[in-house]
Amino acid sequence: MSLDWSIGKCANWQELKEDAEWPTTNAIIWWCMGTDVGTLKSQGQCEEWLARYLFACKLDGSEPKITLADLIRRIGLSTNVSTMTRSQWLKKAMTIAMQQADCEVRAQAKEMGR
Repeated sequence: MSLDWSIGKCANWQELKEDAEWPTTNAIIWWCMGTDVGTLKSQGQCEEWLARYLFACKLDGSEPKITLADLIRRIGLSTNVSTMTRSQWLKKAMTIAMQQADCEVRAQAKEMGR
């Protein structure tokens, strides 16, 4: 399935495609899949998107690069990503994190010859 998106409803949408802004716009579009927030319609949705993004960064140890100001600038962005409730998303995120931990445990056990 392709990732479809639009920034046509964003204020100053032309600027969001320029060289200085495009890397952030592109990252936000792709991270909509990781946060399971498909549209940015309000500051509240931007805050939820950012909370999930920061949580995911903490889980994988990466340095966050997207800010609330970046998201608010892109209110109006939409994708074909289905938005999950926070509860649904946390369950999904924890399941993935636990599966990764289980894989690591199995790999270490295999190294020990068990």
